[in-house]
Amino acid sequence: MRILGMLMAGIAVGSVLIELQANIWVWSWAVFSCVLWPHIAFQLTQLSKNPFATEKLNLLMDSIIAGSLVPLMAFNLLPSVLLIMLNVTDKVNTAIKGIWWKAFALSIVTIGVVALLFNVSWQPRTSYFIIIGCLPLIIIHFTVVSFNAHRLIHRVQTQNRLLKKLSQQDDLTSLYNRRTWQQKTQNLIDTHNPDSDNPLTLMLIDVDQFKAINDIHGHAIGDDILISTAQVIKNSCQNNAIIGRLGGDEFIVVIPADLKKAKQVAASINQAINQIQTIASDLCCSVSIGLATVTTAPKDIRSWFEAADKALYEAKKLGRNTMMGQQLN
Repeated sequence: MRILGMLMAGIAVGSVLIELQANIWVWSWAVFSCVLWPHIAFQLTQLSKNPFATEKLNLLMDSIIAGSLVPLMAFNLLPSVLLIMLNVTDKVNTAIKGIWWKAFALSIVTIGVVALLFNVSWQPRTSYFIIIGCLPLIIIHFTVVSFNAHRLIHRVQTQNRLLKKLSQQDDLTSLYNRRTWQQKTQNLIDTHNPDSDNPLTLMLIDVDQFKAINDIHGHAIGDDILISTAQVIKNSCQNNAIIGRLGGDEFIVVIPADLKKAKQVAASINQAINQIQTIASDLCCSVSIGLATVTTAPKDIRSWFEAADKALYEAKKLGRNTMMGQQLN
């Protein structure tokens, strides 16, 4: 952006210097500033042990250069305003705290020093020729800046969406974490129509003997089983099911189904989990499932959860690898 901006500024400055019939020294400084300096700044940053600090100094040097060119152009109005505005907006776009006003102050001080040292004339009128010379800076540079800002905004939005997704997921299984599952289930309860007669079933799923699996086969195998179990649950449930991991070896699901249909889903889950294969050939996986079905939305998640948890406890008492369910209303 520095190379492009200074090159476009060089065209505007050059158009003024042509009208002023500037001497070789002014032209030399303009060529150095607009053509050579951007490449020098880039190399200084590349070779620096602290590129960020070096680039901050480069940005301030940009401001000194912009300020020095204003009096050398005899304060020609349009290119002078464009140079200072370009200098300030570029510093604002860096998002470096406080640098824009330092850059602006440096430009103003440099304008005053150069004007006093070289006793420059005052010719603010901008001719048609100079306006043409400023057009590349106005059109090309600011268009590129706009597209670059759009690209950065799009990248930030994409990253924010990813961060939001990651904040809602359990790291291991990619299911909803407990907090997100509760939020989505509460939203479902709040929006559920009590007159719709559409039952909802909460399903608690617990991997049988999971601690023993970790102790005997290792936590890596345990993680594999959790990942496979999560995938089985997702494959067995409808797309509008709310599936989460409570933590450890417990999973929780809300599906829009009556108790009979929910038991069919639970049976398919258990059957598929029985067929999970791991590198431990002697390992047989199973789950216990507790179900609680409501026809009208419960007042809170807790009572619904406790009913499913009680059913899960009964399933474990029966010897695991089974399910128990109850109708609440």
